[in-house]
Amino acid sequence: MTRTYALKRLLEHGELSSKEIEEITCWTTRQVWATIQRMQKTEVVRKYPRMKWGLIDLKPFPYDTQSS
Repeated sequence: MTRTYALKRLLEHGELSSKEIEEITCWTTRQVWATIQRMQKTEVVRKYPRMKWGLIDLKPFPYDTQSS
């Protein structure tokens, strides 16, 4: 499992600070920031208020609300 995949799965459960990510994963600060930077380049994560990282919701309504 790659760090990017692991972090994406963690962030599906809610926003986390970089320190919280370090504590949960036991990665170094450098590993956490490198993973976050890779995910920012591909626009998967963004920084939210209170210094928390979270997933960008690309499709807020993935289901069709209109019935056929």
